[in-house]
Amino acid sequence: MKFKILLFVIFYQLSLTGWVQNLEDFNGCPTKGEVSPNNPRKEEFETKNRLKNRYNIPRSKDFDKTITLEDMIGEDGVPDAEKFDEKKAVAIEGYVVYAAKKGSKETCNCKSGETYYTDQHIEIALSPDEKKEGKTVVVEITPRLREIKRLAGEDWTHAYIIENYLGKKVRVAGWLFYDKEHEKQACSYHPELCGSDVEAYNRQTCWEIHPVTSIDVLEDEDEMVVTNNNDPNAKVSTYFVEDPPNNPKPNKSNMKPIDYLVLILLGGILGAVGQLLRVVVGIKKSVDSNEKMDYKRTILSLVLAFAVGGVAGVLSCISMTDINSFDKSTIFIFLAAGYAGTDFIEGFIRKNPTVTKTESRNEE
Repeated sequence: MKFKILLFVIFYQLSLTGWVQNLEDFNGCPTKGEVSPNNPRKEEFETKNRLKNRYNIPRSKDFDKTITLEDMIGEDGVPDAEKFDEKKAVAIEGYVVYAAKKGSKETCNCKSGETYYTDQHIEIALSPDEKKEGKTVVVEITPRLREIKRLAGEDWTHAYIIENYLGKKVRVAGWLFYDKEHEKQACSYHPELCGSDVEAYNRQTCWEIHPVTSIDVLEDEDEMVVTNNNDPNAKVSTYFVEDPPNNPKPNKSNMKPIDYLVLILLGGILGAVGQLLRVVVGIKKSVDSNEKMDYKRTILSLVLAFAVGGVAGVLSCISMTDINSFDKSTIFIFLAAGYAGTDFIEGFIRKNPTVTKTESRNEE
């Protein structure tokens, strides 16, 4: 059991540092989401949810470089379900005319109601004066990409996006997604629903960027060069030439040298505290059984626990970009490292014949 705890500590720390980057299950929710087993379209919804929950960053070869915001908006009353390919990524530029304060409970996020673990609905338009639900394209920031960006030192929370992107010209990139569930409200299928002045909920098209993998604020004079697949001499935007990393590395840390020292020392202290819990139990057993306490072994175990906790602190230093990100889970890791790690090391020493023989020779 203690060995399993130690493994948990190790892999948890590795996941924080980015060495283990697996978000197939995030916040207890798999990429297929949570669809009722009684739903006759269960497999269809799970397939769509997996597309929504993609978290791999598209490479240069994944982009359809001919698609623009105008192309995605399309024409009123012209069905467009077969217009694009969901296996492709796009980069468009336009103005953020709407960004939701919080997401709704959806099956793709296992119906979570906690804002951080919901999608953020954003609408992009050709003009900053366009109204919500007008001639816009929906783009969605998902919890998995939000978490990846957090680990990279970027803030993609709902509030931050609203404060820093709403009303601004942006370039948005990500995977194409066709949300068939909105065909009944789509202008591309129902011309009578076109326009932001229609009272009922509506949208221009069912095509989205979902998930968003990057969003950057542009200056008005910035232009995006779009390639033409039929013209080998066409210019290529540098945005598409440089492949983005699959797992973004953290930005430059905001932590000071004293922060690192404090974190390592705190790891050592909490590690010793974790081991102290075992010591208290050991003292009680000794008192109850009238056995003599081995104080040398007790002190050694506390020293080992301090060292193990310090190692956990070093791993935390690698993963953290801000000391303010220290939370209860980190405290638990330090305590568990001291408790399980020390016991594991002591057990290994006792069971290792080479160590035993060396001790015997020293005694002679």
